[in-house]
Amino acid sequence: MATVAQAPAEVSLSCPSPLWTRRSTALLVLVLVLSSVLIVRRIRVGEFSYNVDETQHAVTGLFVADLIRDHPLHHPMQYTYEYYAQYPALSGVLHWPPLFYLAEGLFFLILGPSVVAARLAILLFALFGLTCWFVLVRELQDDWTAALATALLGALPAILLFEETVMLEIPVLAWCIAATLFWTRYLLRGNKRDVYVFAFLAPAALLTKQNAVYLIPFCLFSGLALKGWRLFLKAEVLGAVALTGVLIAPFYTVVYLMHWKTIAMDLGEAPQSASRANEFLFYWQALPEHLGWILLGLSILGIVTSRWWFIVCTGVS
Repeated sequence: MATVAQAPAEVSLSCPSPLWTRRSTALLVLVLVLSSVLIVRRIRVGEFSYNVDETQHAVTGLFVADLIRDHPLHHPMQYTYEYYAQYPALSGVLHWPPLFYLAEGLFFLILGPSVVAARLAILLFALFGLTCWFVLVRELQDDWTAALATALLGALPAILLFEETVMLEIPVLAWCIAATLFWTRYLLRGNKRDVYVFAFLAPAALLTKQNAVYLIPFCLFSGLALKGWRLFLKAEVLGAVALTGVLIAPFYTVVYLMHWKTIAMDLGEAPQSASRANEFLFYWQALPEHLGWILLGLSILGIVTSRWWFIVCTGVS
């Protein structure tokens, strides 16, 4: 009894999840199939027309496909300039990180340059993200909750919109969910392997879109809340931080030296009439629109009662 009292940090922070079963696999497959049906129902309809960015993402992916095919090792800059002269929409190079364009370029090489090929690349990331979300929710709850949460995530109007367009939102979301999964596993279990897997997934997110930078405060606050500041002095955490820095440094160094002014200008861009108050109220306005009042109300109820559920699951008050 004295040993347990002296080591509160070892108490499980969540209800222990059961072993992966046939039911788990069946529910995951069912949710992914239903989500795929929703996503691909209009996969052949329309062109790259969501906004200017969608066209640029498509052309940059085509550039990567041609770059792989032609491999102009002796004159890459001249090749890029000539390509830009032919396709002026090629403005995604450096402005956005390269990882999605590599995946999209491979799809173009395999399936040919088409809208369908690009949207199938998005579908792949969507299914990857939904799978990671299912596993993450299951870690904290159970199979049925994971299935319901994953089905709702895949069918949310805001998510479904980007699942059907060639934008970076779904790829970066998928990498972020995957990184969150393994960071959460590390916090709950303390397995060093999980934090090193996180150290590859977080750079993948940051090399897909700069918005993934939110992972830094997320990991900081969640680590402090659950484990305390000593967590960030552990060798595996320091190693993961160093590995992440090494993987993202080449791209972001070049961006900072050559293109940072343009990115900073875009990040700081806001309507002149917008007020600081509107910025703080953004999510209070957006969440009811995207989730609906019923789902939002249930979410708030879950947050309010989360402490009670924690006590029920763990017996720790």
